[in-house]
Amino acid sequence: MRTLLSAPIDAAEPRIEKGPSLEAEAPGMVTPQSSPDSALPPCVQRGTGRGEQPLAFEQGQYQGTGAYLVLLPHAADRTQVDAYVVDASCTEDGGADAGSLLLDGTYPLE
Repeated sequence: MRTLLSAPIDAAEPRIEKGPSLEAEAPGMVTPQSSPDSALPPCVQRGTGRGEQPLAFEQGQYQGTGAYLVLLPHAADRTQVDAYVVDASCTEDGGADAGSLLLDGTYPLE
């Protein structure tokens, strides 16, 4: 998540290992994925339980499982972000079902 937000890492934050296809625009920053060939799969979006456009997302591994880290704006506090780690296996079966939520939390943007 630090890569996406340039925020200090807290021990409680989700850790996702970046896949080889993601490239940093500058040290500490990743451009939110928004091109048609890198859109967030709908089943992963449904796994968050929210419909807003992600601030950023990246695909990688979470505790040995293929997953997406999805960052969404916090509804009430602009100084925070809601982070969701969603199992990526839903993309393998055509995306009919929502991805399983593996972890979620709210973290400061600072």
